[in-house]
Amino acid sequence: MHRRSLVSRIARRCRLRAKGRLADRSHQRPRDRQRERQRKRERAMEMKTILVIWVVLVAGALAAPQLNPNEITIVKQEEVNNIGVGGYRFSYEQSDGQKREETAELKNEGTDNEAMSVVGSFSFIAPDGHTYRVDYTADETGFHPSINLVAK
Repeated sequence: MHRRSLVSRIARRCRLRAKGRLADRSHQRPRDRQRERQRKRERAMEMKTILVIWVVLVAGALAAPQLNPNEITIVKQEEVNNIGVGGYRFSYEQSDGQKREETAELKNEGTDNEAMSVVGSFSFIAPDGHTYRVDYTADETGFHPSINLVAK
């Protein structure tokens, strides 16, 4: 049986060689075989390089910051910083509807009664859907807020 399978394998190789499906490499010189092996190694290296680049690109895409639809951004901002020159002023508005503005002025500059007087407000939308506004003043007498319901 072993002999028959060997004979049938040789016959099959001869038929394939005759049809041109099996390349006969016995006539190749050793240098040609080395070149072919080198080309195979180069192709394998190219495939590995492509695979590594692909993996890096996929990892980079997965690691990129994902956009969060609930992320709050500043849509309007204004500031004038004059600390040490008499006061300051700033305001901003956020994408979720929150707003804040504040102005400060230095009172009695250069005297023993020197104090910063701050006037400001902020508004926000509470979880119940109501918009609240807090107006405040802060001076040498303390912090004085007043809370108002603006709208639903």
